[in-house]
Amino acid sequence: MRAALRDSVNLVFVRMMRDIVRYYMLETPGSSAKLLEDVRDERRPQYLARFAEREGSQFIRRYYSKYRNKTPDEALDLMLAEVRLTPERLAVVFNSVYPSGNLEQFKTFLHDTLPAAKLSDKDITALYEKFTPDNYSLPDRGYIARIHPLELWLVGYLRSHPKATLKETLAAGTAERQAVYSWLFNTRYKSTRIAAYARCWRSRPFRRYTRVEDAGLSFDNLIASYATASAVPRIVRRPWRN
Repeated sequence: MRAALRDSVNLVFVRMMRDIVRYYMLETPGSSAKLLEDVRDERRPQYLARFAEREGSQFIRRYYSKYRNKTPDEALDLMLAEVRLTPERLAVVFNSVYPSGNLEQFKTFLHDTLPAAKLSDKDITALYEKFTPDNYSLPDRGYIARIHPLELWLVGYLRSHPKATLKETLAAGTAERQAVYSWLFNTRYKSTRIAAYARCWRSRPFRRYTRVEDAGLSFDNLIASYATASAVPRIVRRPWRN
């Protein structure tokens, strides 16, 4: 370890963190290893919900930073600029961002956004009536629109709550975060679900190891990742001890 610190060899610290994580995963009462193996364990839904909350909150923070200084129209244009536009996707976006919008407003939106689309009034009406929040869940609407569902939700939320703070936005999106990750509860996605459990458990030993408030820095801890591990000894600037 002294040689790795002296020569700045990151891999040694990455492997050390892997060992620490595995140790605490097995050391904790009601071992996470058993949790991952036992499909009947009653704690599984709790950990899935925790995973959905943490991961979903990260996305909300990212999208809030992206759109918070934009007007509602600027935010919508920015979101649509990253998508290949089709009438179906625009119908999903309109009904998600303008939940109280009427058919005439949708026609105007569709013609302004996709003027090349040759659609009859009957086609437009069918699109408007089909792709509504009543017919499709938030995850399904995000999939159809090819937009992350939490981004789709956030643009709509900020349109109706332009002065909402990040804290208020996170509080408002609690149910949406759980809905977006509801597919993890499906038994078909066993391997992905196990990965979610493991990530919840791995964050615990990381939090024990990556606290750096004593180093005089402006933050309390570091993001839990194996890459972070290689930087901790140099950031804290403490001599390594066996």
